[in-house]
Formats: sequence, structure tokens, C-alpha cells
Amino acid sequence: MEEIYSFRPPRRAGIFFHLASILVLLFASGIGLYRIAYVAVGPAFALYLAPVVLAIPLVPFLIYRLSVLLNAVYEMGRDQVRLQWGLRVEVIPTSTILWVQPAAQLTEKIRYPWLRWPGSVFGSRRMEAGNSLECMASTTRDMILIATYEKVFGVSPAEPGEFLSVYQRLTELGSLVPPQHESVHPTFLLARVWQTPRARNLILVGILLSLVLVAWVSTAVPTKSQLPLGFLPSGEPRDAIPAVRLMLLPVLNAIFWMFDLIVGLFLFRREDQRPLAYLLWLTSALVSGLFLVAVFSILRLG
Repeated sequence: MEEIYSFRPPRRAGIFFHLASILVLLFASGIGLYRIAYVAVGPAFALYLAPVVLAIPLVPFLIYRLSVLLNAVYEMGRDQVRLQWGLRVEVIPTSTILWVQPAAQLTEKIRYPWLRWPGSVFGSRRMEAGNSLECMASTTRDMILIATYEKVFGVSPAEPGEFLSVYQRLTELGSLVPPQHESVHPTFLLARVWQTPRARNLILVGILLSLVLVAWVSTAVPTKSQLPLGFLPSGEPRDAIPAVRLMLLPVLNAIFWMFDLIVGLFLFRREDQRPLAYLLWLTSALVSGLFLVAVFSILRLG
């Protein structure tokens, strides 16, 4: 049985950066949600709404990148080198590897991906020699380059010296049964989801209901100043609230929808977990429907 060596990227700086960014965004959006309930529609409302709108896509994105960092691994055997960075997987037969060396020893200047931060150096750029460099690393420091006939891969094992020595030792042993080259991109997953009618329909229904909710609330709020919350048992009306607070419903719905979408994509990867993904996407559509019913009930009282 082939012996497999596993290497992890350095994670401490990346974990700190991602957690700090997530907490800052959540804190800012929490303040924004609180202040939205007390201001009228206008510049102040837009100012407090901005961190909430930013947090809705960025927080799930940062959580995903954090999970990628925690689960990233570089595996090496006599027959192959396997690089896993989230949904991106590359299986490189050792017979197709031209050389492996530290990036610092490369004579030409390396062009790293534009969008990078501690714990996430991911993406592709064209090198000066014309080759394509794809980084799956947590840092550019002590990066190791793996060159193949098609492109160069940049990785950042926490023990670069041991990574190089293990590769040298396995190369001297020679390959036994070269595997097939495998390259899995995140876009493949999105394409599979879109090509599955049940998944596509559930996601589209959730998007449509969310857009209807946003459009309905956005047109209803400017026409009202106060909204009653029903009636007391005595028949007297309850205290009214500013109509602008109704904007919280589409914001909360967007948060739930984004969470269900991302978790559903993770579950969709495995055949046995796809029913759970369908259930999550169905739940997000039902939640949007419940928010629509809530808006209808509140506006009817007003």
C-alpha cells in the first residue's frame, strides 16, 4: 500500500485574521440593525444599512475561507501529489512534475494573485515567462512551487524543508502506478447544481421570493410613517412602531437565504447528503414565504 505524507499550511495568522474580520463585520452590522429601527428613510438609514448589506455576503464568504484554511491539505505519495484547497482539488501524477523548488530560488519575479490576505492566497496569474501560476496557499512566505507541463502550482506547507526532502525521497523511489490527472474547480460544483433541475428550481424560488419581499417592503415603507402591531384583548390598538423597521424583515431573510445557500452547496458535493441540501434550499424558500405573510399581515393592520 502506498504511503501518503500529509502537510498542512500555516494557519495561525489566517485564523486570527478571519475571526477578527468576521467579528468586526458582525459587530458593525449589529449596530446597523439596531440603529435602522430608530432612523427615518434617508442618508442616515443608508449609512446604517451599509454594514448590514456588506456583512450579508462577506461573513459567509469569510467563514468559507476560514473552513478552507482549516481543512486545506497537501498530500504526497510515490505516484501523485494531491492539493486540496476547499472545493479546489488537483491530483498531479508525479510523472508530470517537472520540478519542485522554493519560490525564492526562482529567477523571475513572481506575480501573486491580486486578492489575497493572511490565510488565503488563492487564485491564478500569468508569470513573466508566460506560465500560469495557481496559488493554493495561506502565505507567500516560504512558498513552494510545483511545475508541471501545463502550469505552476504555489503551495505553502508549514514545514517547507520537510516537504522538499520527502518529495526528493519519493522521487528517487520512482512511481508505481501513475494515476489519472484530476482537476476539480469550484465552478464545476456550481455547474452541477445548476444542471440539477430540483436544486436549480429550489434556489430560483428562494431568489424570486426574496426579491419580491425586498421590492414590496421598499415600496410600502415610504408611504407609511407608523405601523400598528395589532390589538390588545380590550380592543385597543397596540403601540405603533416606525414603518422603517419593516426593512429588517428582508435583511433577516437575506441572511437566512445566504446561510442556507452556502451550507447547501457544501452538502450537495456528496451524493448521500444531497437530500439535506434540498431540504435547506426548500427551508429558505419557506422562510421567505413566511416573511411575505408577516409583511402582508403587518401592512393590513396599518
